Amino acid sequence: MQSDRVEYPINSGYIQVVVEGHVLPAFWAHPDTGGTFPGVVVIHSHWGLTAFVRRVVRRYAQMGHYVIAPDLFDRYQPETAQAARQRAATLDESGPPYVAAAIGALKTHHHCNGDIAIIGYDMGGKLALHVAVHRDDLKAAVVYNGDATNYRVLLPAATTPILGLYGGGAGFSAEDLAALDTQLKAASADNSVVVYQGVGWDFFDDTRDTHGAAAAGDAWTRTVGFLSQRLTSPSEPPDIRQKIY
Repeated sequence: MQSDRVEYPINSGYIQVVVEGHVLPAFWAHPDTGGTFPGVVVIHSHWGLTAFVRRVVRRYAQMGHYVIAPDLFDRYQPETAQAARQRAATLDESGPPYVAAAIGALKTHHHCNGDIAIIGYDMGGKLALHVAVHRDDLKAAVVYNGDATNYRVLLPAATTPILGLYGGGAGFSAEDLAALDTQLKAASADNSVVVYQGVGWDFFDDTRDTHGAAAAGDAWTRTVGFLSQRLTSPSEPPDIRQKIY
C-alpha cells in the first residue's frame, strides 16, 4: 500500500560548534536539496555519540529535518557502563550551554525554517527536559527516561510541548511517573507520559542487550507523530522526493 511519507536523500558528517570559546564536535545530517526544513536536536545518552545515535540522526534527516547531535563527551566513547556513568556525572553545568549552541546552529541556518524540536535519551532526556522548561522558543521536546526530579516546580509552567517516554524498569517509581504526567498535563493537555513495562534504560537502542523492540517501535511512532503535529512541514522542490512504498 502506498504511503504519503517521503524520504529525502541526505548529507551527513561531523561539524564543529563553538561554545564559549570551546570547539565542540557534533554530528549533522540534512536533506540534500533546497527548500527549508524544521530542525531537530538529538541529545545522546551516557554512552556518548555512538553509531546508533548517528543512525538516528540520519533517520530524522531522511524524514525531512535538519538534525544536529552535539557530542557532549567531546569525542570520548565509554566502553563500560561504569565508565559511561562516570563520564555522565562529570558533565555538570556544561550540558545546557552545549545544547543551546546546537539549537543556535539550527536556528541561524538558512535552510532551517525556525521550528526546533529536541529529543533526548536517558542522560540526554534529562538535558532535553532542562531545556524544555527553561526556553519558550521550542516547538516540541521528546524525553526518553529523563530524570525530572530537579524540574518538578517548573513543569506546570512549561510552554514547550513535552512527550515523556519511560521504561517501567528504569528506576523511576510508578508514583513519580504518574506525578510527572499530572504536572505535564497541568501545563498542557497535549503533554503526556507513556510508560513501557518490561523495559528499562536504553530500551530504544537496538545495539544494547536492554533493547525492547516493541517498546522502541511504539516510541518511534509516537515521537514521529508528536513532531509532525508541531513542526512546520518542509518546503522543498517536489521533484526530488522519493516516495516510500
